[in-house]
Amino acid sequence: MEKALGKAFDSAHHVLAVWEAEARLLLFPDALAALVAGWKLPQKYWGKDTGRLTDPKRILVEEISKSGRKYRESDAPDVLEKAIALGKLGNPLGSNRSWKQLRDNVERCCSKHISV
Repeated sequence: MEKALGKAFDSAHHVLAVWEAEARLLLFPDALAALVAGWKLPQKYWGKDTGRLTDPKRILVEEISKSGRKYRESDAPDVLEKAIALGKLGNPLGSNRSWKQLRDNVERCCSKHISV
């Protein structure tokens, strides 16, 4: 999709479904726990391909936030900010094709705009 949009415009980025974003959050259990005390990713999801999980939102709401405050879609940016602060973006706990593609796209795009 992004390649097709890129052909039509100088630069283009696609927006993904919440489902994919939530599957990506499962890669960062330390960030989830740092955001809300008591949130914990069950061990059965460690090292998994989170893009293949059937319902990542259900996992976030029912299995990670069992007690206390429940996960909300609006928590997603805060989870990623915690992952950044903890230095976890380059070391996810599992895999996800969508996450890898995002990382590759950001690196490619930013290298065109930001000189290091």
